[in-house]
Amino acid sequence: MKKIVYSVLIVVSLVFFLDCASKKPQTFSDANIYFVKAEKDFEKGKWLKAIDNYRLYILNNPGGEMADDSQFKIGECYYNREEYLLAIAEYNQLVERYKYSDLAVDGYFKIAMSYYELSPKYQREQTNTDKALRQLQEFIDAFPGTNNAKIAQEKIGELRTKLGRKLYESGVIYRKLSQWDSAILYFDDMLNQYYDTKYAVYAKYEKAYCFIKKHDFAAYEKAKSEFESDNTIAIEEKTELLQKLELAHNKELRKIERAKRKEKEQERRKRLWF
Repeated sequence: MKKIVYSVLIVVSLVFFLDCASKKPQTFSDANIYFVKAEKDFEKGKWLKAIDNYRLYILNNPGGEMADDSQFKIGECYYNREEYLLAIAEYNQLVERYKYSDLAVDGYFKIAMSYYELSPKYQREQTNTDKALRQLQEFIDAFPGTNNAKIAQEKIGELRTKLGRKLYESGVIYRKLSQWDSAILYFDDMLNQYYDTKYAVYAKYEKAYCFIKKHDFAAYEKAKSEFESDNTIAIEEKTELLQKLELAHNKELRKIERAKRKEKEQERRKRLWF
């Protein structure tokens, strides 16, 4: 009886072994099965399954014709899942292992775009924004004239606008707190670094307003002139803002005049007292 059981176990083990062996590619051409499966998964948006099959293709055929495609697609899967740090790691694998591949250029671009996607809202810390700017500019420098270089330039404009807004909003906060000098410092910093963004004209306006409140009317006239000569906003909006500046200016002049009259009255009363 024991011999029969032993024989049955041997047969079952042998069948199991042969079945597993039949599923494992025996040649490089067999590894193409994994790539085909991965492509189907990719088309269906089954990113994790696609990643597994792309990796199996590379593992079984690292020098295969589709190895660079597989590596790039792994990065694309993570990118589509919005797992941008993992995507960056995979794109880096592509440009390091397959630097002569036609897809290497796309890999460099997607590294930059991954950092762009990691850039947070303007209120938060902007380390990834700075990284994105560097990567995008490096891509433009390395591959000028390409369609992706044009896209990279547009993204740089978006990120610069975000950084400009961060400085602008910081200035507005100090202006609301009546800390005029601190506000002006932020507006000046914004204008020096991000003069070409849409918030520059509003920084000029806010700066002029701060000079009014500081009673530095010579600086106000200069700042007002800079704002007035800026044609990046509609005439109607500019006219409205200039009117606000003029109202604020006249209000401060009246306050100064009242203070002078009050001071004169106090002096007159002192003279009468003595």
